[in-house]
Amino acid sequence: FAEWARAAGWTAEPTPDGFRIERHGRSVSLTYVTSDLFEAMTVLPKAIDLVVAHAVLDVLPLRRAVDALLSRLTDDGLFYAPITFDGRTAFRPSHPDDDAVLGAYHETMRGGDRAGPNTGSDLLSTLRELGAPVVAAGGSDWVVHPPHDDEARIFLDRILGFVEESVGESAAVDRATLDGWLDARHDALAGDELAYVAHNLDVLAELD
Repeated sequence: FAEWARAAGWTAEPTPDGFRIERHGRSVSLTYVTSDLFEAMTVLPKAIDLVVAHAVLDVLPLRRAVDALLSRLTDDGLFYAPITFDGRTAFRPSHPDDDAVLGAYHETMRGGDRAGPNTGSDLLSTLRELGAPVVAAGGSDWVVHPPHDDEARIFLDRILGFVEESVGESAAVDRATLDGWLDARHDALAGDELAYVAHNLDVLAELD
């Protein structure tokens, strides 16, 4: 962060728990907190101008998490949730078992207190109900396609690993079907043929 700030023309000085940056008479303090989200929201002051919840709301209880984050915003504060998953995963070339495997993958997202696979769409109404109408929203899909560089290959391999782990533990698809699907996907990755799409939303809301 300090390196980025200096490159953008800010001075950056470390503080005991973060950084303070200044430019043209304006200053911004950055404080690092490692904590459970809900515990942190009980101790932070109601003095936050912007909350950014990046690619995280689908693994949290949605209404509780959004309510907690909004509670620390100042009047007219902004809530920004980029890369919020919204219910669609696709791989290409297509495979006969796509519906079974990916349907099971999405179902694993509903376990426990997690918001589930339709978090992006659900967030639109949840924010309004909690007094933070949506200012802007739009698609923010992940699209990875051939040819792959090293980073793309690593990313796709990890995504396939997530599918294997979650679907394998759920037992919603028999192991032979899952293994056949994974083998085909890894073969496509090795042959530089695999494409991947995940549908996400970027959502910006403002506290009433």
